[in-house]
Amino acid sequence: ITSNSDGVAPTGTVSFFLDGNPLTVSQVAYEGFSYDPNITPPVFAGLYANGEAYFLSIGQHTLTAQYSGDTNYAGATSGPATITVTKAQPGFGVSATPSTTNINQQVTLMAGVGGSEFGVLPTGTVTFYVDQTAVSGTITYTGMGNLQASLPYTPTVAGTHNITASYSGDSNYAAASAGPSTLTVIGPTFSIGTSGSTIQTVTAGQTATYTNVLNVSYVNGFTGTVNLSCSLPAAATTCAVNPSSLTSAGSASVTITTTARTLAPFAPSSRIEQHLQFIFAVGLMGLALALFLRFSRGPRPRFGTAMAVTTIFLMILVGAISGCGGGGGAGGGSSSGNPQQSGTPANTYVVTVTGTSGTLTHTANLTLVVQ
Repeated sequence: ITSNSDGVAPTGTVSFFLDGNPLTVSQVAYEGFSYDPNITPPVFAGLYANGEAYFLSIGQHTLTAQYSGDTNYAGATSGPATITVTKAQPGFGVSATPSTTNINQQVTLMAGVGGSEFGVLPTGTVTFYVDQTAVSGTITYTGMGNLQASLPYTPTVAGTHNITASYSGDSNYAAASAGPSTLTVIGPTFSIGTSGSTIQTVTAGQTATYTNVLNVSYVNGFTGTVNLSCSLPAAATTCAVNPSSLTSAGSASVTITTTARTLAPFAPSSRIEQHLQFIFAVGLMGLALALFLRFSRGPRPRFGTAMAVTTIFLMILVGAISGCGGGGGAGGGSSSGNPQQSGTPANTYVVTVTGTSGTLTHTANLTLVVQ
């Protein structure tokens, strides 16, 4: 509301009309302002009014406003404004329940069309698609605040599939599409389960037998051969599955053979023996040096004799060291001098049983405690 007044701000109320009929407007807010001479050009007194309204019919409409007036300003009616109302865009989603299933097992395709909070409930139809191919069948529609569509569907092809949907729209809501969501279909396969005692405790050297602990199931028409094997991270241990393969659903046993622990004898070439070799070598070198000094001094030095004697002792020294070292090597032992333990170490082990058939692989776990 504008004026050419240099007085106070207008008060009063504003009413809105759509096509000549009162329009419900919520949260109407008013902002009035007085004449302000300090602005160039000056701003005359006026009043702003704004609020929220919902238009519930499609097409072109005429909007007008009426001002009630107050003690200073007369009432007034605005000129018409043309408003074009188009179809609302609905909220639209699609899913498959459950999202993971076995081949030839029925699921439900579901779609929801959400309308306006203040408008009418959406109508129209929904079409479901699996990998862009329309799904036939009878769609059930329900409406509780929005339009719900559901369709039973039985997948016949394994793999991951895209589920989408389209909405036809109606006189109030525009057409829409939804998705994709994912449907995972599990094809023919096998599974490995366990039953009975899955934990065995043995002393090293004993055999653990898990009798008929494995249950191999054939799922969704699987017809292949399942090869079975087992392993565990234990030294001096063997693991076997009996039978090692199955051509139909059945049970299998696991046998694990451990090895008793023993201590290996000390190696002959120990640290003590190395120390004795060093002392022997130093003694021979000292004796050779003393003989050299004995024959190379005196009133008639005999350098030739001294060199010959020293050479002989050095040859004896080299031979002695070589012989001792060779003896240690012949013993085949370790230079550490510590006894070596053999057999299956005491520990708790996870036994992994693996079943394979072509590109399919499944596993199951057992537990072995070795004391």
